[in-house]
Amino acid sequence: MLHSLHSLISQSEWVGPFLVRVSLCALVILVARRLLPSRWGAQIRRLLWTILIVRCLVPWTQPIRYHPAGLFGFERDQAARVAPSPTSELVDTHIRTEPDRTAQRPTISQDTKPVAEDFREYGVCVLACLWASGVLAVLVVIQYQNRRTTSRAIATALPVPPWIQAVFLSCRDQLRIRARPALIISPHVPSPCLVRAIRPRILLPSKLLKDTTECQMRHILLHECIHLQQGDIWYAWLWTISLALHWFNPLLWWAGRRLSQDCE
Repeated sequence: MLHSLHSLISQSEWVGPFLVRVSLCALVILVARRLLPSRWGAQIRRLLWTILIVRCLVPWTQPIRYHPAGLFGFERDQAARVAPSPTSELVDTHIRTEPDRTAQRPTISQDTKPVAEDFREYGVCVLACLWASGVLAVLVVIQYQNRRTTSRAIATALPVPPWIQAVFLSCRDQLRIRARPALIISPHVPSPCLVRAIRPRILLPSKLLKDTTECQMRHILLHECIHLQQGDIWYAWLWTISLALHWFNPLLWWAGRRLSQDCE
C-alpha cells in the first residue's frame, strides 16, 4: 500500500494545481455564500457545497482540447506529429548524412541515481506517510466521537412518552419517510441530532421533556425527519471524507463550519 501511495504522490505534477483549485473553489463558494440573497433558499447553497465536495474527491480532470483534432481523440501534440512539415524530408536527409558522433561519447550508467533524486524520493515518502496518518487520524477521531455519543445515549435511554411517540409517528407519516428511525431520549445528548446512516436514530435530550410543548416538539422532530429525508447523514459523511483527505487545509475546516450552519 505504501509503495502504491508513493508511486501516486511521486507524480507530483497534479498535486500542486489540484490543491490550488480546491482552495480557490472553497474560497469562491464562501464568498458566494455571503453574497447570495436569502430568498434563493438552501437548494442553491447545497448545490455549491456539492460542487466543493466533488472538487475535493475528484483530483483528476480531463483537459479541454480546442484543436479540431481533439474531436477525434487526438491531442494537439499528436496531431502535429501526424502531419509532417514540408522540410521534414530535408532535415531527415541532412541528419542521415552526418556521421554518428554520439557513438564515440562515453555512456553514463543509468544505474547510478543522483543524490538529489534520492532525497526527493525520501521526502515524497515521508510526506505520503504524514498525509495518510492525518487522514486515518481524522476518520478515527470523528468515528469515535459519533460512536461514543450514540453508545452513551443508548445506554442511558429513557422511556419515550406516548405523546412524543405519537408526534414522531405523525411527522414521519407527514413526510412519507420509508425508513423507521428509532427515537431515543437521553440526558447525555446535548442537542437533537440524527445519527447513523444505516439504521438511523434520532437523539433527543431529556431536558426537552420539561418545558417543551407539543407544537415545539413537532417542529423539532420535523426538522430531524427532514434531515433524514434529504439524506443529510450521507452528505455529512461525504464531507467528512473530503475533510479527512484535505486535513492540512485550514480553509476547508472553516468551510466545514459554514456547511454545518447551512445544513441546519
